[in-house]
Amino acid sequence: MAGIASALIAVVFGIAQCGPSSDPKRVSDATTSTPTLPPPTSEPARPETPADDLLELVEMEYGQEAAEVEVTGMLEPGAPTADPPEPDTKPVKVRPLVLTLRNTGDNPLVLTGLKVVVHEVLMVPACATEGGGGVAPTLNYEFRFPVPPTSEWSATGPQNFAVEPRSVDALSVTIGPAASGDAVYVWRYSVHAVVKDGREILWGGGVGTDGFEVSVDDYLAYTVYGQDSGASPAAIRACADEVVETVQGYIDQSTAPAFAVQSEVEHLIEAYQRLASK
Repeated sequence: MAGIASALIAVVFGIAQCGPSSDPKRVSDATTSTPTLPPPTSEPARPETPADDLLELVEMEYGQEAAEVEVTGMLEPGAPTADPPEPDTKPVKVRPLVLTLRNTGDNPLVLTGLKVVVHEVLMVPACATEGGGGVAPTLNYEFRFPVPPTSEWSATGPQNFAVEPRSVDALSVTIGPAASGDAVYVWRYSVHAVVKDGREILWGGGVGTDGFEVSVDDYLAYTVYGQDSGASPAAIRACADEVVETVQGYIDQSTAPAFAVQSEVEHLIEAYQRLASK
């Protein structure tokens, strides 16, 4: 029995030796250690709003007060250059486009550039008469496009217009044909802010015309000014209808965030609607 007991103890002891270690330190390590977690990743930093984007357009409309545009020369039809204006030539009154800007930031912001694109230009026919071909004054609009137009035209003018923090201010600009004479022009355009890195931000668009405080009756008088064209009543009505359709089409193409239609454009449409109904 003693031999069997000794052998059994030896077997049990041997199994115990082959089992897991009973080293208190290793057990403690196994039961109390925790897996090492990777350090928490921080959220990517959100990009700051560019300073120029803090200068936003609040409203774009035509001003109620006239702006005076200097006459810089007298341009003969088809002439490549202009002669000096006559000594008694007075500035021409035009209706300016007014841009109301808001600075939503905490620092003063400066508008560094403004781009104007003239997409379409209509030289409005008189319909009932032949247009005159007299000397046309060249006008010093801030943005002046060539006439007659040949294609889409654009120009960028430098600006240095500062708006104080958390405040609103208004900037006025003048847009028009380089020469103005016996003809009336209507144009469709867009206005873009140009920021420091050259990026362009579309602010708005509109439809404008030359002239200030031109009434419906004034435009009706324009339709019969000059030598009789000899056109039939039906041809005159068709011509007037085409003018209304073209100008109204300019207005209907409004896709910009803001859109301004000069009041004189509405007067012109009404005058030609009357002419078309005769």
